Amino acid sequence: MKETTTQVKGRARLYVTKEIAPPEVIIPTTGEISWGTIPVPDLFERWHSYLLLPEHYTLLGVYFDVLYYRWLLIVESNEIPLPKQDQMLPIPDKGFR
Repeated sequence: MKETTTQVKGRARLYVTKEIAPPEVIIPTTGEISWGTIPVPDLFERWHSYLLLPEHYTLLGVYFDVLYYRWLLIVESNEIPLPKQDQMLPIPDKGFR
């Protein structure tokens, strides 16, 4: 049996306020609670193209941070360095959009 090795890609977090989010992406209504996932067709593609993310970034997740009232996007790329053990995901230095 042949072993396959996969390169571990680095991940980062991007915070996006409602002012720079795609206009068609609606902020969740206050007081509504949703557990699990909500399928939204083409959501990742909308974020990726609207924020002009580099092509080599893969969007892994989109979450709304209720405490800070902003979106949190998790991206993955070979060009993002891996964080050290027990550290949070880095925030890229590059500005998008």
